[in-house]
Amino acid sequence: MKRNIIYIVLSLLFIYSCEKDEKKAVVAENPIAPEFTSPTDGSDLILQLADKDKVVMFTWDNAYYGFPTIVGYLIQMDTLTGTFKKPQTFGVTNNDTVNVKTSDLNSKFLSLKLNAGAPKTVRLRLRAVVGEVMDTLYSKEIKLNVTPY
Repeated sequence: MKRNIIYIVLSLLFIYSCEKDEKKAVVAENPIAPEFTSPTDGSDLILQLADKDKVVMFTWDNAYYGFPTIVGYLIQMDTLTGTFKKPQTFGVTNNDTVNVKTSDLNSKFLSLKLNAGAPKTVRLRLRAVVGEVMDTLYSKEIKLNVTPY
């Protein structure tokens, strides 16, 4: 009898120890891509050498994957006729805001073969990444009219 009680107690302990109360992350069926809030589509950005140490702020609404997670963002930039095959990237962050020095931004524009002092339209988009197994999300592209120095 004593032996049966021990088996019953051990069995109950085994059954209850296997029960899990953990919550599982469920990816949204239609994750929401990030969207720029500033600058806005069609904005003008005129860079000047005198402002080389000032920052230009980029802000956006966060991506939503259906559960709380840390999302890595980076801004991609290409010419108006480019395909984003080899975009210029900047502003890598886990936040919804990034400040880029004017001189750094100017270098990115010049690397796209834009002429100093001449206004040109570029396209920007946000890339949102969560690890290697989640789908990468891209924002809608915005156009930015830029004049590098």
